[in-house]
Amino acid sequence: MPKTLIAYATKGGVAEEIATIVAEVLRDTFKHDVDLVDLRHHKRNIDVSAYDNFIAGGGVRMQRVYRNLYRFLRLHDLEGKAIALFVVCNEAGNLQKLDETRSKYVGKVQNACPRIRVICPEVFGGRMRMFGKVVDVRDMERVREWANGLPGMLPA
Repeated sequence: MPKTLIAYATKGGVAEEIATIVAEVLRDTFKHDVDLVDLRHHKRNIDVSAYDNFIAGGGVRMQRVYRNLYRFLRLHDLEGKAIALFVVCNEAGNLQKLDETRSKYVGKVQNACPRIRVICPEVFGGRMRMFGKVVDVRDMERVREWANGLPGMLPA
């Protein structure tokens, strides 16, 4: 049974929702042993040697990917490891600009963390509260589709 770590950085909760859905798909459909890690609470004490597969994700605020995601990717011994990466941002709610948005934010992570090998990069729409209104562009069906395709791309 493959052991998979899903590490996520969230502030508004959407990255956690996505990580939870991915974990459910991997557990229920593909029988993975999955651990979820909220990077706000685990900064340095994650034993990555215990895992076969890595999925990492985080949100964006003001066009910046959350710092905790970068910290996790830089501080742990992940050099050369295949990491499925997701980023949550409202720009991803515009499906006509999905490729551009994916390239923009996944590129930022890859440039900041060049030692990792990103596989299956994806961006998902988020939810934002602004001026007393909520803008919600989540599409959890896209998340499930992505999660269902991961086992064929993950190393174990």
